Amino acid sequence: AALNAEILASLDNYDFANGYTVLHTAKQDKWLLHLLGGKQLQNSCLVHTAAQQLGVPEKAIQTAFKTICLPGRFECIKQGDTTFILDGAHNPQAMENLVKFWQKTPYAPQNPTLLCAFMKDKDFIRMLTLLIAHFTRIIVTVPPSIRGAVEADFGELLKAPQVTFEPDCRIALKEAQKASLVLCTGSFYLVGAVRARLLNALPK
Repeated sequence: AALNAEILASLDNYDFANGYTVLHTAKQDKWLLHLLGGKQLQNSCLVHTAAQQLGVPEKAIQTAFKTICLPGRFECIKQGDTTFILDGAHNPQAMENLVKFWQKTPYAPQNPTLLCAFMKDKDFIRMLTLLIAHFTRIIVTVPPSIRGAVEADFGELLKAPQVTFEPDCRIALKEAQKASLVLCTGSFYLVGAVRARLLNALPK
């Protein structure tokens, strides 16, 4: 528990290198985490503590941290000249965490295109309002679900100068793909559909 407390106290002491989050712990250790995102840092600390109590060797824990992949959670996929960051932040708390973490990444200054869609039963007005405050180009689309929020649901928000609405998520993806960096978020339905199309388009 003491080790866990020391590590938790280090959660703001991290940087990025070659696609990894590097967590600098209070004991001067460096953890390479293949999972990106603020919550993943917290989850890794909890996993580390539990694994230690179960007697898992430290080397095995660190190997797992360096290799684990969680689809749709700050997942990076590169296709051609475009890098996609896929994160299924689908409620206001998750979106706030994503924006907070995003601002600490090397991606933030690159003026990305944001591709997003939302479900009607989520607080999508609050989420889109938050995104409008932090991104200069936003493409809003409709996720592939009958529960997806459509144009009429957004009201005046779609009139923001940085927002474009495209109801067909396939066309929206093609438009977003013109940028060198795309953050895709707001609904796991959208993230899943985009991920499938990107991976199917990659060479075998």
